[in-house]
Amino acid sequence: MAMQSKRANEIDAYIKDKPSCARGKQKVEIKGKIEPLESYMLPLSYLQYNRENRRFNLEIQEYETNVGRKLDSTNKEDVEKIKELLLQDENEATKLYDDLKLLGEQREVAAVTHDGVVVNGNRRMATIELLHKENPKKWDELWVVRLPKDISDKDLWKIEAGLQLSKEKVADYGPVNNLLMIREGKRAGLSTSEIAASMYGWSEKQVATDLERLDLIDTFLNFMGGSNKNNYGLIKRFQLSEHFIDIQKGLVEKLKSVASRRELTKKLETVFLFLKAHIESPNIMKITHWDVRAMCKILLDEQTSYTLTESFDKYKNNLKKIPVEMLVENFDRATDIKKDREYANKPVKLIDRAIAALNSIDRKGRYYKKENVKKKVKELDTLIKTIKRELGIIN
Repeated sequence: MAMQSKRANEIDAYIKDKPSCARGKQKVEIKGKIEPLESYMLPLSYLQYNRENRRFNLEIQEYETNVGRKLDSTNKEDVEKIKELLLQDENEATKLYDDLKLLGEQREVAAVTHDGVVVNGNRRMATIELLHKENPKKWDELWVVRLPKDISDKDLWKIEAGLQLSKEKVADYGPVNNLLMIREGKRAGLSTSEIAASMYGWSEKQVATDLERLDLIDTFLNFMGGSNKNNYGLIKRFQLSEHFIDIQKGLVEKLKSVASRRELTKKLETVFLFLKAHIESPNIMKITHWDVRAMCKILLDEQTSYTLTESFDKYKNNLKKIPVEMLVENFDRATDIKKDREYANKPVKLIDRAIAALNSIDRKGRYYKKENVKKKVKELDTLIKTIKRELGIIN
């Protein structure tokens, strides 16, 4: 607090000594009312990056997990790391850099706390510092609104969300960061309806759905265990965000009102096993969001669900030890059965598929005369005889 008070006093003195730094009033919502607050051009040296930056929660948390400590925004080396994390999305960083350089000034005002911590505009400040290295005289200030001393966590979140979680800007930061920021709104004490009202273009239902999806992601990360707990970077790195949308819509929402919690948990664990294999053995198991959709449909069907999990029993004390190859085989078989069931009223199509499959068998291969093959052929023979009797075909 002493450091912050000192910085606030330095900013006060600067504004008093250089009144020309004022750039006019800007409208900001505080305590439910629109307040006109003065904006200023403040030197970069008076400002501080926000380690608690909600828009980059994911990147900062993942890095801190890897190094085993929190970043210190007053430490010179840590500041460089924060800037690197802010600008690691090269497309967005380049777009902002080019826009600032072309225009020659900021398009939008940033927001800072009374003691100079940047609430909204961290990436902008990082980009201006890059430009500062090229042209120190021109790029040495940030245009900011300075927030009141007594601003609440609720209002801080609303200011950040209103500026950065509108429908027009939500894609800039990635789906996981957006979810994390919405949760921060809940932790700041806002209701679902208040969060929706602050996120222009969002509905209360969308906010509630997003919060539930983040809970689902947390459940998966806990299932992964170890250092992966709370490692949201895993979701971004393996592009799993859409997978969880599919799991939520295709499984959770369909079962939560008709299945027991235990049954739903068991089915979720099955999906999680495949996602875990995709992360740990991507050369063997590749799961697209289309596969996740198919898997949800398989798990909703009693027969295909059994096929997907029938060989799991001997691993029931530790499902995570199921070999990846078994998962692949089970998914392929369950997918085939699901497809066959969809053709239940198209017997010719199914018979053609069966003939094609049988003709594909390598009869000179090492597995052809195995006992399990003979057993299956006997089952097939029994089935063929039954079908022939039903169809009136005489041998």
